[in-house]
Amino acid sequence: MKEVSEDKKTQFRWSKPMSKELLKFLADEVKKGNRPNNTFKSSSFVAAADMISKKFNVKCLSDHVDNHLRTVKTAWGIIAKLRSQSGCGWDENMRMIRMSPDVYNTYVEVYFAAALLLFSSC
Repeated sequence: MKEVSEDKKTQFRWSKPMSKELLKFLADEVKKGNRPNNTFKSSSFVAAADMISKKFNVKCLSDHVDNHLRTVKTAWGIIAKLRSQSGCGWDENMRMIRMSPDVYNTYVEVYFAAALLLFSSC
C-alpha cells in the first residue's frame, strides 16, 4: 500500500475506476439517508476512503474523497450548463456533448475552463 507521511503529503491521483466506485458508493449513501441537507455526513467520507483504500490498495483519506467530490461537482456543473446551451446537443450513444467547431471556439473563448472537458469535432 502506498503510504503518505504526515509531514510530506503527496497528491492523490484518482483513476476512472476509482472515481466510478466512489460515485456508486456515494449514491448508496444517499439511498441510506446519509446525505441530509444536501451534504454528506463525515462518516460517509471516511467509509468511502476506507473502501477505496482497500479495493485499490492505496492510502485514500476522507479529505481526498471530499476534494474529489468537489471536482466532480464542478465538472458536472459545466456539463449541465453546456447541455442547456443553444448549439449544443447530447449524443446518447457516445455519452458526450456535441457542438460544431464554431460553437466550440466561441464557447471556450468565454469559458476557458470548459476547454478541459471539451473536444472540438474539427
